[in-house]
Amino acid sequence: MFKLNLFNRPQRPEPEVLAHWGRNAECWCGSGKKYKNCHMAKDHPPK
Repeated sequence: MFKLNLFNRPQRPEPEVLAHWGRNAECWCGSGKKYKNCHMAKDHPPK
């Protein structure tokens, strides 16, 4: 599911995985924040 880069930080999941990521789930980046307060705006920009 996640691949590690040279700095052992998780990379952005595939778009199919992000489509089902819950707003209140922990963010995929490992920051400990909720997804909606961390990367949601970057992963799903307004149309």
